[in-house]
Amino acid sequence: MPAASSEAHVQRELDELAAAIGRSVSVDDARGQLIGYSAQADGVDPVRVRAILTRKVPGDVLEHQRRHGVETAGGPVVVPANEAIGMAARLCIPLLRGRRRLGYLWILDEDEALRPPEVATARATAQRLVRLLEARATAVRGVDALFGRLLRARRPDAGALARLRELAGLEPGGRVRVAVVLPERAGVEWADVPRLGLAAHAEPERVTVLIRAAAAFDAPLPGSVAGVSPPAPLERLAHQHAMAALAAGCAAVDPRLPRTVDWTGLGVYGRLLATTRPDTWDDAALLEPDMLEQTLETYLDHAGDPSRTATELSIHRTTLYYRLGRLRTEHGIDLQDGLTRTDLHVALKLRRLAAARRRFGWSDALIALAAG
Repeated sequence: MPAASSEAHVQRELDELAAAIGRSVSVDDARGQLIGYSAQADGVDPVRVRAILTRKVPGDVLEHQRRHGVETAGGPVVVPANEAIGMAARLCIPLLRGRRRLGYLWILDEDEALRPPEVATARATAQRLVRLLEARATAVRGVDALFGRLLRARRPDAGALARLRELAGLEPGGRVRVAVVLPERAGVEWADVPRLGLAAHAEPERVTVLIRAAAAFDAPLPGSVAGVSPPAPLERLAHQHAMAALAAGCAAVDPRLPRTVDWTGLGVYGRLLATTRPDTWDDAALLEPDMLEQTLETYLDHAGDPSRTATELSIHRTTLYYRLGRLRTEHGIDLQDGLTRTDLHVALKLRRLAAARRRFGWSDALIALAAG
């Protein structure tokens, strides 16, 4: 059963349960990722709204649930309201297969008035959801494995692409995007990225995600960045993957870029990737000491605005003027000259490209594929 089909069956079960008991219901997986929720609108609380918008349970909510034994319970658990986090009372039914904890069925119960027959109905639904979640997990593993194989293939064959389209529930000719998630800093502790999108391929320090063309995507963890390709047919998967990987790498080495950046939003980096050879990028220090180089780049990033530059560097404006004076007297840099500014700004961005290439192992072929 394709993953999309499994999720449709989950959705139907939730809608039918909500209609039967007159309560809003939802299902999370064992890591707090929202799988599905009913269309029933009665009793929606701020916590549920946040979960629907972000597709995950907020951290403070997870902690409140843990304190009430949700992660170890073998049967229904009442989780009381918590006004501080905007959470109404609810009943949790763990979705278990033996010792495996597949997820949780949640029923909003603000007045704590669920009757035994309604709980019995919910438990029967929970048993069916266990079977559906097992089928979903199997389908997800299959689509993720195929996605990973296609990413590694030099020339993905049409049959494998058609199978991925089927497993991911894509319409024929449907357009997709690819996102690559990276740690923002070298050496940062890298946690498991929640599974997102239609398919995902996880490696030790990156996760590649296939998403629908119109789907929103943001860097999913604190300390992570994401690059996203433009929409294209699935047959352009290798090209999209290259664009997303380079966009994410640029965001990881330059804090001036958004933490989630589209290939088309790379600005000067996109132009440099398309028009320069990697062997011309130089990652040697442009100025000594590093403090002067940081000051210069920040000043140029802010179009020569002293106030914004001083604020970002957390220095007094007098200190900024002193450093700019040193650039002139010690290095002969005339920041009143537009061509000088442009030349230095491009050189600084080329240096960041060199740093990204070294850190993420960009090959010439990857760069050519993305820029071509």
